[in-house]
Amino acid sequence: MFTGYEIKEKLYESQRTIVFRAIRKEDYRPVILKVLKHERPTPEEITRFKLEFELTLSLQVEGVINVYSLEKQGNSLAIVMEDIDGEPLTNWNSEHDILD
Repeated sequence: MFTGYEIKEKLYESQRTIVFRAIRKEDYRPVILKVLKHERPTPEEITRFKLEFELTLSLQVEGVINVYSLEKQGNSLAIVMEDIDGEPLTNWNSEHDILD
């Protein structure tokens, strides 16, 4: 499915993106892959995704996950980020009923 990565689990899915926990085969580093959901994204979706990558990459703030790369995957794109082995807020909220 994703060249160079072994997908471990799907963490989140929205209308536009899917987020996976994965292992980068090149160096066995745990990573998070955020990918555009549609096999053939529109030019606007691609532009928005690239801007998200550039903005996140420019943030050098404690508590913000490091972004490694923006990679072409088939006809789509993937943002590769560090995996801090965290839990999605949607899971945490459903277990703790904080945001209801």
